[in-house]
Amino acid sequence: VDVSGSMSDDEVEQALAEANAILRENVEKVVIVQWDTNIQDIEIVTSRISKYKRRGYGGTVIRPVLEKLKSKFRLEDVVVIFSDAEIYDIKTDRTRELLNKLAKRVSIPVFITTKVEPHELYKYITRRFKVIYLPLSGVKF
Repeated sequence: VDVSGSMSDDEVEQALAEANAILRENVEKVVIVQWDTNIQDIEIVTSRISKYKRRGYGGTVIRPVLEKLKSKFRLEDVVVIFSDAEIYDIKTDRTRELLNKLAKRVSIPVFITTKVEPHELYKYITRRFKVIYLPLSGVKF
């Protein structure tokens, strides 16, 4: 979950509502990684999220997060990046390379964006990602 300054509290709550929806699908656990320019927090969730402490509010740079987590991804994983997609380094070769490697390494790569339309994101990320444009809905976790 992108917790940078450009993500509103409502957008972060929407991400948590999506995580709760995933947990209702008989998923063993959800690992929530809060990130802005770096990893701010990692939490393993096995039941409905009712309270959450947001950390971060910095800039939005995804490369350091991908670098630190790249060895953790497994073929059976579903990875969901929830962000407004206003990511400073998304156009850089290294970030694009890391996102493409992630998409090849996991079973289902998903990018949920609250502000940037899919056709814009696909200029920078592989089409292996399922990109979902999900503007604020008012759904609370």
